[in-house]
This record gives sequence, structure tokens and C-alpha cells, in this order.
Amino acid sequence: MHRVVRRGVVAAWIAMAAGSFAATAVRAEISEPARAVVQRYVEASGGAAAFAADTVLHVKCKLSTSAARGKYETWVNGAAQMLVVESAGPVQMRMGLDRGAAWRTDIQGRNVTPLEGKDLEALQSQAWFLSEQWAREGQGGGKVTMGGTAYTRGRSMTSIVVVPPIGPGRTLWFDAETGLLARVTHRRDQYAWDEQLLDWKTIAGRKRWTTSLLGDSLLFRASFERMNVDSVTRTLPGVASGFAPPASGLRPIAWLKTKGVARLPFQYRRGHVWVRASLNGSAPADFILDTGCTMTAVDRNYATDAGITLDGRMTAEGVGGTASGAWGRVRTLRISSGVGAKADGVDVPDLTVAELGLNATLEKLEWDDTAGLIGYDVLSRFVVEFDFDKQVVTLSDPAVWKHTGGGAALPFVLYHGIPTIEVQLNASCRGRFIVDVGNATVMAVNSHQVDDCKLFGTRKTKEVRHWVGGIGGAFPETVCRLDSVRIGPFGWNEPVAGLTLHRYGGAGSVEIQGNIGTTVLERFKCTFDYARGTLWLEPGARYTQRDRFSRSGLYFVRWQGVVYVAAVVRHSPGEEAGLKVRDILKAVNGKPVERWTPEALEQLFENGEPGTLVKVTVERELVDQVIEVTLADVM
Repeated sequence: MHRVVRRGVVAAWIAMAAGSFAATAVRAEISEPARAVVQRYVEASGGAAAFAADTVLHVKCKLSTSAARGKYETWVNGAAQMLVVESAGPVQMRMGLDRGAAWRTDIQGRNVTPLEGKDLEALQSQAWFLSEQWAREGQGGGKVTMGGTAYTRGRSMTSIVVVPPIGPGRTLWFDAETGLLARVTHRRDQYAWDEQLLDWKTIAGRKRWTTSLLGDSLLFRASFERMNVDSVTRTLPGVASGFAPPASGLRPIAWLKTKGVARLPFQYRRGHVWVRASLNGSAPADFILDTGCTMTAVDRNYATDAGITLDGRMTAEGVGGTASGAWGRVRTLRISSGVGAKADGVDVPDLTVAELGLNATLEKLEWDDTAGLIGYDVLSRFVVEFDFDKQVVTLSDPAVWKHTGGGAALPFVLYHGIPTIEVQLNASCRGRFIVDVGNATVMAVNSHQVDDCKLFGTRKTKEVRHWVGGIGGAFPETVCRLDSVRIGPFGWNEPVAGLTLHRYGGAGSVEIQGNIGTTVLERFKCTFDYARGTLWLEPGARYTQRDRFSRSGLYFVRWQGVVYVAAVVRHSPGEEAGLKVRDILKAVNGKPVERWTPEALEQLFENGEPGTLVKVTVERELVDQVIEVTLADVM
């Protein structure tokens, strides 16, 4: 999974009349010590009458980040309605909540995406905190208890822990001397971050902070944000749409051959779906189609070659952690079957992409350059059908597309623009898994789900460790066979799964329990109908095949033209034969390594028949030696 992250500053002080809140997941309550802290804050910020008079507010702020300056505006009307508009450098983004329905635009402010599941809950929580429901009668249905104390920046602080009726909670820290809010500890998924609230002044009838600091300008400059309040008024949005989503501003798709449908061959290599695409009319290059990527990302070197203008800074979250990059403007993305008048394909105009150092990781694994990843911002404009048997991807206009095949329809919920579905492991281990065509490893089970379902230490099946990774880094994973897996009406026994205790990046998510990639999806013809929130799965030629992990336990990478052994699975044929990490691969069965492709090596070492003898020539400590490996199922 590759999720583009830009953690916006969240104001914590805006007060208004209590609004409706449908969810009642948390029973309203407040402890007496916490009530005293809340009452003191209400009095210190202007008194009960001024607090009650705050019904509707519009706050305008100057926004400064490490890479851009701009504006940040918020309109709020109780906990039920909120509108946020952010404009800084290339980012021109809006998001809103209108009585239970939530949405956000892309960073250009053009493509509107509904917010569902955990994303909807997070925005409902944000509106609840912005309206200070925790300080109102009945605590807005939430729970407020005493937290700890702290001394920092020359101030003593007392905290309360606030849990809203739905969505992430926060810890609010109050200055012991003034009683005013000094710091907010925000939480989302496995992350927590602090916001400092400074320079309290009387504006629009109440004392309010006028400076917000997120992050550390010296230690973590890339993620530092500062807001300064310009004005506070009691007005609703002036735009016609109000809190509802704006009309789409997307420019139309150009179909190269047949309007409404494009059929493109893809190469299915090492578990990835590769297509040919070009940016701004540059030479076609290899891109990976990635349903697990929030937005299209381009390698740094390819961005330079394609003449992409970069602006601002951004952070991308991958399966292993985070990586930094920049925004880039693209006039046209062309995905096509070739060149010339007979080529099929589409032109997608006017994109903002993430520029990242993709090849720092992918080039070693793929033995070739990866120009980029084509993600949700492009794929969501189509109905996308992946036919793994025929190796054809079909892009269709959702306005005219109709399902004509067999299979089953599974509803999916978007998580940061990534489809997620319900998956059951074994008899009762259920969770929401990302459906990730960009994931070429075994079905992954995230660390918190591994703990909750007690998948470690209670099973008698063979377990082996290996390393996996992507954007953000690599981490160890324990591979084993589970009892069963069920996805909608489909299921099979003894699936291979990767279990991790890694707590960072996508693998450490609390909100998402796992990731199913192409080792699962290749069993089906997969159709992603983004417009209707439906994933169609139709069993293909691989459906009845038993899950397989490896028949050698060897992993090779290429770095600066040299192929070497990057990992050797314990108790595998490779380890038993004596191969070691950092052995330089010179030849296989007498054929020099320069004449092998990574796909051919994978076919031999991972899919070769058990009992096959493979002669591997490696260089170790400047001495060549031939090692014989007898293939066998690792598990």
C-alpha cells in the first residue's frame, strides 16, 4: 500500500452551538475532576454566556509550511456541518461534512471523493472537537476523564482524555495558570502528534488562540506547519453548495480508439501489473497499476526527463513507513497499447502527481527502472478490469459500463482512496483488508490483527521469516499457512499469509487489518467499479491452485549491475545447500546471470518442479563456487 499523506493542521478551539450527532458508540459521561477542568476553561475563555453564543463560526488563517505559504479556512455549524478549504502552493483542497455525508476533493480541488468508513469517522470526530462538544451539556455524547500532568516550555499543564461518540479521541492539555487550552494531542490510526496553541486573544466575544504550531520547525522541518488567525466571524459558507460537495471540475478523458472503453495488454511480472504510459508527451515507460496507491506517483529521475515542474513538499506512507517527495504538475498522462493511429488507450489530462525516489527500492527488486505508480486519482475515473489469465486490463467509462460476466459482487469501502473489503481468516478472525494490485507479496496480516487473533505462538504449522517492504522501508514478516480464508462467497484452505509485528506504516495500522495482493487476486478476473463501490470477482484459471510460497527460499536483487543473494529463508533448500546472503550470483545452470531475467529466475526458483536440481555459481570472498540446490516446497 502506498498512501500519500499531508497531515493538515486541525484547529481545536472553535466553539459553537451543539449539533446533531447520529452515532452513540460512547456513553456520555464526565468525571468530576475533569468537569472542574472543563468549567475553568469555559470561564477563562469568556464565560458560559459567551460560550453558548458561539453558534456558527468562520475562521480564516494564514498557513505556513516548510515548503509553501497559503490560507486555511474553516466554517463550522455544530458537530453536523463543517467545511475546510486549504490553499498552499500546489495544494488547493476542500473537504466537508454535511449531516452524516462527508467528502473531500483531490489536491487540485477538482475530483470529489466520498469519505467512508474510518475516513468518515475521523471527519465526524474533527467536527465534534471543532464545535467543543466535550465542553457542553452532556459532553455531546462523549466521554471525558482526567489525564496526566506535564511541565513543558515553562508551563505546568493538566490534561483531560476525550473520547467522542465516534472516531479518534484526543488529549487536551490546559495551562495550569490560565486554564486555557495549551496543547492538543491528536490521534489517528497508530499515529499521535501534538499541536501547540499560543497567543490567546479576545476575538468575536471570546478568548481564542491565534497561533497554532504543528511539529518542530528545527528537528522535523518537513512536517512543520504554522497557522495564524486572520479573522473570526459568525457566518456560513458563501458558496452555493454550502457544506455539500462542489460540482466536479475534472476535464474529460480522451479515448484513443473507441469511446468509452480501452483494452490494454499488460505484462504480469513478479506479481506486478505493468503497462506502458507517458507523461507530457515523453517517451513511453513502464508504470505499475496500483489500486493500493492513493494518487499517481512518479520516480524522481523520470519526472526530470518528462519535464515535470515540481512545487512544494509532501510525505507518502508506504507499507514500511514514510518517504518524502514533492508535488508535480502533469499536463497529460497517456496509457496506451503502443504508438501510432491504431494504438488503444486513454489520455488523462491535468494531474498533480507525487514525485518520489521510487527506484531507490524498486530498481533493486525489478532489475529495471520503474517510471511510476498509477493510483486512485486516475483509476477511479474508470471501471477497471484486470484479466490475469489473458493479461489484459480494460478501462471503461462508468457512465455506460454494465457487468456482463459471472462471479460475485463485493461491496468495498474506500480508505484514503484505496478499496477495502471484509476478509475472514480461519474460523472467526475477521477484518477489513486493502485490495492492492500493487502488492506482489503474500497476503499480509497487520500486526494488531495478528495480536487480536492470536496468530503467533498458537499454531503448529511451519513458519519461516523473510523481509518485505516498499515505500518507507522494509521489515521482517513470518510466513505460514493459515487454516482457511474466505472472501465473500469464495474460500480455500491452507492459504499462505505473512504475519508481522511491525508497528509502522501500513503494516502497523490499527484501522486496517491486512492487505490482499496479486498472489490472491490473480485467482480471479477482478473488476473495480469505483463509481458504485463494488469489486467483482470471477474465478479464473488459477482459482483452484494451492497457495505456494517458494521452492528455493532464495531472493535475488540487482544493485549497480551486480546480482546478489539478498535473503535466504531459514530451513529452505537454499539454506540447506549452503547459500548465504551477499553471495554474488554469477551463473545458473551454466548460463551467465546477464542472460537471465528476474522473471525467468523466479519461474525457475519459485515455480520449478520439486526435486529439480539447480546448479548455482556464486562468488564468495573473491572465489567462485558451484552450489547445487534441490527444489522443494518451503511450506
